[in-house]
Amino acid sequence: METAEQKDFSNKQEYFLYCIIICIATYLLFYPYFKWLYILWKNDPFDTFGYLVPLVSSWIIFSKRKEIFSKPVGKNKWGWVIFISGVTLAILYWWNRQAVVASLGLPIVLFGLSMIVWGKERSRLLIFPLFFLVFLYPWGDILDAVVGLQLRLFSVNVAYFLYKCMGMDAAVSGTLLYTGQFLVDIAPACSGLTILNVLLFMGAIGAYLYNGRKSKGVMIFVSVIPLSIFLNTIRIYFTGLAGHFINEETAMSFYHDISGMLIFGLAMLILYFEACIFNRMDETK
Repeated sequence: METAEQKDFSNKQEYFLYCIIICIATYLLFYPYFKWLYILWKNDPFDTFGYLVPLVSSWIIFSKRKEIFSKPVGKNKWGWVIFISGVTLAILYWWNRQAVVASLGLPIVLFGLSMIVWGKERSRLLIFPLFFLVFLYPWGDILDAVVGLQLRLFSVNVAYFLYKCMGMDAAVSGTLLYTGQFLVDIAPACSGLTILNVLLFMGAIGAYLYNGRKSKGVMIFVSVIPLSIFLNTIRIYFTGLAGHFINEETAMSFYHDISGMLIFGLAMLILYFEACIFNRMDETK
């Protein structure tokens, strides 16, 4: 009869064998996608946080290993349906080279394999860390094509309104903003989607780690969207003030660079206080 210690050792062997097989198979299937990501991260400094995505995902799985192994092993026929769906997306990427297709196919393939090998109970605990891998893809590019211009126009017009309230001789034309002394064109990179992409990444982690009700965790994640729009508008507003009252060089170099870091730090602080408020609300109930 197998002892508990032998069974635990067997589970660990199964876990490591599963990881090795999955890593090799996934790498081969999604090799073009991984190569594309490497080139992107190497050449675009705004997307370098993508390196952290698999590390965070792996850490979450590792931290839940005891809970995962405590669940019964089973087999689920729907795992094959999920797995084949993910493989289909991977094949489509080999054909049309649309990286967004591969970004969706990767977690689907892994989740399908988990359902096949481990069953529903264990796979349920892997939903978040596996689908967190969608953040490997720079979603800011797609969002920019869809709403980037609208976000820039919104921020420019809000800044223009605030300048007029201050009595400044401001004017606006499209994405061009004039303060009376300083003219700036809000480029696509200043739409706020870069900040949004990073904050969605951090917000997803924060929502997952939130110890309170799941609905409040979702609220923390969703709040990232209006927060990033608000903070980017404030950044544009103060950039205009720096150019108006100091000089263009200061506004477009020193302030522009440092304000990005300040905005990100402020966003993280706001999210932290938001979580604290939700915790306090849960404690008072």
